Amino acid sequence: MAINNCVFEGNLGNDVQTGVLPNGTAKAEFSLATSHGYGDKKKTTWVRCEFFGKRAESGLIPYLVKGKKVIVTGSMYLDEWDKDGEKHSMVKLAVSDLSLAGDTAQAPQPQAAPAQAPQASQNDPFADETIPF
Repeated sequence: MAINNCVFEGNLGNDVQTGVLPNGTAKAEFSLATSHGYGDKKKTTWVRCEFFGKRAESGLIPYLVKGKKVIVTGSMYLDEWDKDGEKHSMVKLAVSDLSLAGDTAQAPQPQAAPAQAPQASQNDPFADETIPF
């Protein structure tokens, strides 16, 4: 059973980890630290986030580094498995939307051709010479 439309804001606990599933689908995952409460009652909850396919190959991947603040939306579900005869489980979030939050100054900047400033037309009422301040 999944709980849909869960929203979490927090900081990445590790750099995003990427890989490819046996069926060829791209996968990306990270742990997200979310905080609640205040003062000596402040608690941190960890949410394991994962996303697949085109999202896992997107241009956001280089920005998903440890400490980065993000907002994620998705469906929460319980992942269960057996290891050495013991049952294990973990709550995970299948991410459907991810937004960068906070300061982006430390994020890698995409390489782009230098943009040329547009030339002001002589008939442009907003040319620098006409601004009174």
